[in-house]
Amino acid sequence: MAIDRRAFGVGLAGALLLFGGRARAASDDDLARLILDGRLDEARPAAELALAEGRTSDVLRLMAGALRFADGDYSGAGSFFGGDGPAAGFFTGVGPVGSYLMGGPLDVDVLQTRVATEQWRYLASVRTGEADVSAAQLTEILTADIEAHAERQAALERAFYDGFMLSIASSPGRAQFLDGTATRAREQYRCAAHFVRAEFAIAANKMTDARTSLEAAVAVAQPELIEYHVAQAERARLG
Repeated sequence: MAIDRRAFGVGLAGALLLFGGRARAASDDDLARLILDGRLDEARPAAELALAEGRTSDVLRLMAGALRFADGDYSGAGSFFGGDGPAAGFFTGVGPVGSYLMGGPLDVDVLQTRVATEQWRYLASVRTGEADVSAAQLTEILTADIEAHAERQAALERAFYDGFMLSIASSPGRAQFLDGTATRAREQYRCAAHFVRAEFAIAANKMTDARTSLEAAVAVAQPELIEYHVAQAERARLG
């Protein structure tokens, strides 16, 4: 029997969320849907209302911080990124599997980030002028070739799922499933890397480079990645 990508995605998402200790506020799914649909103007007050009502979680704080970032309130964004929050991977700060903020991988509606909470916080501090514009916590993204970086991270993610799926090794859909996972991861890491480079370029007042990087991030067109939506907002703000 071929792998049912959606059923496997839902089950895997649950396992990953438990493994990563992800708490979910009652409004997480609805909020994520607003972001996935590009309705950031509605998402930001919804996120902050949920937090004010005490329905807090690391995931909800990260989404609220990213929405503040998208709105150009970098200082406010930094306050939401104050905790440890979700890492960009379940094993290390730049690990093989991105944080699943809502839903599951593959064909399931999902909101993800490929930037760790501490890295979001660092980007916010760079944009407020509170941190030096240097590679610091983002060396891999800022110094590596973006295509090589995306390829390397996609390979790590494919290997993770490959190990996770040992129990269904004989399925005829297994290779296609893994290849699809790697393809999506590659695009997401590419989008996130262009976004990060754009933020550093803006902070260094290199506006031509910033626009080029933001255009590249948006061109990848990954609406399930929160960095994609923030990059759109930043591009609109630069004009």
